[in-house]
Amino acid sequence: MSNKTLQVMITAGAEDPHKARQGLEAALTAAAMGVEVHVFLTLRGAFWAEKRLKSDCYIPGCESIPALIVELIALGVNLETCSACAIHFTGSCETGPILIDGVKMGGLTTLTSRTIDGMPTITF
Repeated sequence: MSNKTLQVMITAGAEDPHKARQGLEAALTAAAMGVEVHVFLTLRGAFWAEKRLKSDCYIPGCESIPALIVELIALGVNLETCSACAIHFTGSCETGPILIDGVKMGGLTTLTSRTIDGMPTITF
């Protein structure tokens, strides 16, 4: 990995899969270029961390968002989701969210610390 880093915050969920997809593709592009990438799924974007996604939120003719997440994990991208958001936006209040393998629960402290330390952050 290079010494360059990038943090990508995904706030868009199933209501705007195009925006979420664009953010994940930006992260994928940066990772393929050797950049150390951290993706943080927060607010409605936490929806994408859930293993039990509904098929009606996919974009016709495009690779699925869960498939992009698997590619990101394979490239060594650190994927985290806001724990409170994951519970709220996945509808998993009773059982807790079932996350895609490789996605970790995190908090805003981690996101904020990276930003304070100078990591560039883009939001989708």
